[in-house]
Order: sequence, then structure tokens, then C-alpha cells
Amino acid sequence: MSVGLDSSVNLERAIKQIAQEGYHFAGRYYCQTDHPKLLTPSEARAISAAGVYIVAVWKNGYPTSSGYFTYNTGLEDAQMAYNYARTIIGQPADTPIYFTVDYDATLEDARGGISEYFRGVVEAMKAGAEQHGVHYDIGIYGSGSVCENIMSQFAEITYAWLSMAAGWSDSREFEKWNLKQGPSTTVCGIAIDTDISNGNGGGFKLS
Repeated sequence: MSVGLDSSVNLERAIKQIAQEGYHFAGRYYCQTDHPKLLTPSEARAISAAGVYIVAVWKNGYPTSSGYFTYNTGLEDAQMAYNYARTIIGQPADTPIYFTVDYDATLEDARGGISEYFRGVVEAMKAGAEQHGVHYDIGIYGSGSVCENIMSQFAEITYAWLSMAAGWSDSREFEKWNLKQGPSTTVCGIAIDTDISNGNGGGFKLS
């Protein structure tokens, strides 16, 4: 297993030291533009040049309650994520973008609004690939219960990032994760969450 981190802070100034300290991948955010947590092209190039893999995760607004998750929001989020990955970052094809469910969702939520949200995500990502010829895989970040339920509903969702909140539903039992979030800490004065990969976390580097 490899060790990595995720952060809502631009890592460009510190990435060389981060690499020297043994972190092999960095989870960074896609979101609507001009947000402080947004992965920038120059940061992506710097991370790649330091030999660290990038893991792309979409988190826009507050996906922290059931009210966020609708079919139309899934469509819009995935369209923006796809376009940013392809046209701004140049994310390589056939690597994943993770979409977040950042709360301890109930089974009812997972089978209701969250399911509808990911139906929109899947449709938008398929449409993007058909239109532009660049396919991206789809991942989900959340509790064990949410990851299990959504992945069982959608064969297209092939990556799971298990939240660090071990008390969330079925998170201790879920074993099909690609990435698993761990304790928070700081590195180079930057607040991070630690992560481990099962060896197939979906990271990429820019050439």
C-alpha cells in the first residue's frame, strides 16, 4: 500500500518537501473556478514534476446533507468536473474523478437522492466521453454504506474512497475501497488528511 494525503490547500510551494517525506499521492479538488481549494494547472504540473500522483475529487458547495443530492445536480457537477479535467488540467483518460458524499447518509438517502445524483453523474460522464472521445472513470467518496450501495447500483462507478469517519455507517466493515482516509495532521505547515491506497487509487501524473 502507498501513503498519500488530501488537502483543500494549494500544495505547489510545498510539494517537493511533501514528496521527500514519503507521500506518494495527493488528493486535490475540482470545483467551480476561483475557489481557494481548486487544483490549478500550475499546481498539477508541480505535483507531477515532484513525482507525486494526483487524485482528482469533485466537491462543490456542501454535499453534506440529503438536500444537495438530485439528478440535476449530478448532471451539472459531472459536466463541470469533466470539462475542467479535460480542458483545464489535461487529466489523462481512463483515470477517475471521485464525487463526494460528505455525511453519514442513511440507506434511504443512498437509495433515493444520492442514487439520483449518481445517475446524473454517470449520464454526464458518458455524454462527455461520447462527445469528446475522452473517457474518465467514476469514483465515490463517502461512508462504507454509501460506497457499497451506490457501487452496487451503478457498474460504471468503479472506485471507492472511504471517509476517515470510522463511525459512519458500515465504514469499519467496507473492504472494497481503493483509497482510505486516515487521521488529520499537518505537513510543511499545511493541514492535510492522511490516506492510504490499495495500490489502485486512480492517481495520475501530467506528462
